[in-house]
Amino acid sequence: MVDPLSALIVAIVFLLAASALFWPEKGIVPQIKRNSLNTQRVSIEDALKHIYDCEYNQNSCSVNSIAGTLGISGDASAKLVSKLESMSLTKSEHDGIHLTNSGRSYALRVIRIHRLWERYLADETSVKETDWHNQAEFMEHTLSEDDANELARRLSNPLVDPHGDPIPTPTGEIPNKNWQSLKSLNENQVALITHLEDEPAAIYAQLIAEGLYVGMQVRIIEVSHDRVRFIADDEEVVLAPIFAANISVAPVKEDTSIHSEFKRLSSL
Repeated sequence: MVDPLSALIVAIVFLLAASALFWPEKGIVPQIKRNSLNTQRVSIEDALKHIYDCEYNQNSCSVNSIAGTLGISGDASAKLVSKLESMSLTKSEHDGIHLTNSGRSYALRVIRIHRLWERYLADETSVKETDWHNQAEFMEHTLSEDDANELARRLSNPLVDPHGDPIPTPTGEIPNKNWQSLKSLNENQVALITHLEDEPAAIYAQLIAEGLYVGMQVRIIEVSHDRVRFIADDEEVVLAPIFAANISVAPVKEDTSIHSEFKRLSSL
């Protein structure tokens, strides 16, 4: 015969275990499902960003390029691409994978949050430059569109992130890049650094270690297959071409000057 007290204890333990597993919102099973959904959303958003970057830089995007960027297998990448197409976010054509209008809008929302957060870290915190990207990678999947708009308002609606990348507007407008590679300049040509690519992290860390920053004026000394030499803030910098390729510039004329009638700020 079963002891009533033992049966009661077993029943209570069973109920507690069931509650821990299936309790709405806080149970283990709902949390696992929620984490799975979040992981899938992150993969979708990361893939959309990659496809957008390919289109922006006029590169071809494929299942393999998505797999390499996201660090997943080819099979997982193919399933992800199929999911994106079923959501009408992408379309596959003879020259690769492309974003639909909906997919491009989604990608730009994620990119806007990422770049706004980097701008916030650069302007309002003491977080190191080398840590901006990783923190923004997390926040881009966390902040809502309303949060991003409020952050932009607090930052006075910045146009570019601290690396020089344009920040998409709330309506998804973004200017085309108007810069060129540092390696494309000629000897003695002068230019302003307009963009420092922050990926790969190792190359970006080296650029920061050299004291380079967006807005810095540089003068080219030598561009060859072996190295790129230039003057920045009266210091000579020597970089391997693979490092110099991550620096974008806008050429300027040394004798550029402003000739205009001065006005008081209050009159504008």
